[in-house]
Amino acid sequence: MSKSVKFFVIPLLAAGMLFTACERKPAVRFAVVSDTHFGHATAREKVSRSLKVLFGKQPAIDALFVVGDLTDNGKVEQYEQFVSVFSDRSLIPEGVALYFMLGNNHDRTREDGKDFFMEKTGQPLRHSVDIKGYPFIAFSEGGGGPNDYNREVGQWLAEAMARAAEQYPGKPVFVFSHEPPLNTCYGSSASEGWGTDLFLPVYNRYPQAVVFGGHSHFPIGDPRSIHQGIFTAVNDGSLYYSEIAPGEVDEGIHPPGHGDVLEGLIVNVMPDGRVEIERWDTFRDEEILPRWVIEAPHDGSRFTYRDRNGLPAPVFDSDAVLTGRADGNAYEVTFPQASDNEVVFKYYIDFLEGDRTVYSFSIFSQFYLNSDMPKQLTRRFSGLPYGKTLTVRVTAADSYDNRSVPLTGETFTVPLHSPDAGVRAPSAIRKVDPEACRDAFSFEARFTAGNERKRISPFETPAGDDTGFEQTEDGRLAFHIRMGRRSGSVRCPVVLRQGQAYHAVATYEKQTGKVRLYVDGAPVGEENVGTDDTPVFPDAPLLLRPEGLDTTFIRMYDRALVHDEIYLLAGNANR
Repeated sequence: MSKSVKFFVIPLLAAGMLFTACERKPAVRFAVVSDTHFGHATAREKVSRSLKVLFGKQPAIDALFVVGDLTDNGKVEQYEQFVSVFSDRSLIPEGVALYFMLGNNHDRTREDGKDFFMEKTGQPLRHSVDIKGYPFIAFSEGGGGPNDYNREVGQWLAEAMARAAEQYPGKPVFVFSHEPPLNTCYGSSASEGWGTDLFLPVYNRYPQAVVFGGHSHFPIGDPRSIHQGIFTAVNDGSLYYSEIAPGEVDEGIHPPGHGDVLEGLIVNVMPDGRVEIERWDTFRDEEILPRWVIEAPHDGSRFTYRDRNGLPAPVFDSDAVLTGRADGNAYEVTFPQASDNEVVFKYYIDFLEGDRTVYSFSIFSQFYLNSDMPKQLTRRFSGLPYGKTLTVRVTAADSYDNRSVPLTGETFTVPLHSPDAGVRAPSAIRKVDPEACRDAFSFEARFTAGNERKRISPFETPAGDDTGFEQTEDGRLAFHIRMGRRSGSVRCPVVLRQGQAYHAVATYEKQTGKVRLYVDGAPVGEENVGTDDTPVFPDAPLLLRPEGLDTTFIRMYDRALVHDEIYLLAGNANR
């Protein structure tokens, strides 16, 4: 009897294992990438590398969707480069269905960009297809900006979505468009600048919609890159470089390592309706875990990525130590990375005088480098206030700005500056000669910090002109100047205290292409604005003593002042 039981149990277990394996095999499996930007020198190498990674995975991929910004400016030779890579069977196996979409202005800088796209790729501007029993809708944009989708495209999408919902009841509907739906996944918010609201009235009718978009280049390792509100929106990253939102860190939108971030998605639709999304770092051939899962039924009742807050906050290890090294009015900080249940996004480095923050700077964690993410971070900060006794503190924050218990370092005193004995305070000009100031200039102001954003301009200009200093909404000091058709700006880490008087100087020197900012005689920041453009000054007289701005004076110089001169000016102004 025992032998017969054993005989029957083994086949039943095997059958169960076979059934489980079948259930785990996707009904359809497809890849999503975007922002290949052919036309740049490294595009061919980066895209080829990424395709090898994605198509080296098993099970085999049925289809590939390339969601816009195929080229950098829509030239015919760039489309030819794109097609040569995506038709290479050593990269993409025979039998894989390919679907290409135009991006925004990059793919259509020329009026004939659309024609080049259709001629070279052999593809239409819109797709509504069935792949192994599931609906897929993909469409190109209508013009050079987010509002250039024409009514015909919107009507076509509404009809395609209605048809898919009717013909595929209970199934997800996969949609692909270069610009993500506004205020959904990371990169799409109004403040981030990459989303569009033009198709929300359509998507909002379909909780089964899973909408993939690119455009922002924002990292898919950030948990905000999937969003579920009324429908699901997914950021697909970039195959060219990564970027983060303006203002998220003081380092800027392109933190260290951003050029070594290539990303794409592989999506598995399981027989039971479950959708699993694999996130791939194609630069390092590493999967970014955990996988995102969209549960059936696709009616919005099982959305797991809705109303997330990212808690708990990051934590430092119990033995973590913050170390530092003072060098004049500069200070170098070194600290270990914290940990989080998702990702640590950034660190706030604060210098405190007593319990008041006088200098603050935020840096990116570099989580998008995955296995190459540094175990510890080191940063050097210059422009600390002369003569102050300060304590350094570092706080970790996640993508939702939940903050850790801080690490606290040593207390130290910043030495005073000793200018060269032969240096004298310079004299300001009273009338702007644009020709004389094309190659160099300096602005000087003494003002009292307020409690709201305000502009301090040396010119009698309309309110819309941003030339001059600005007290920002977060209590920092910035300087703006028009350079040709664009603006040059530098923002400093000094935290302004309401009611306190400050002395500020901004300098520009064409030879170096840099704008530099000084507060109370100390250099606090600089920005490279390039050497191609020249300053553009308002056609307005100098406003030497502005009224109503809590500004004692504002002055201009027709050369770039040096540090010692600025230090002397600050001393004279603050007496």
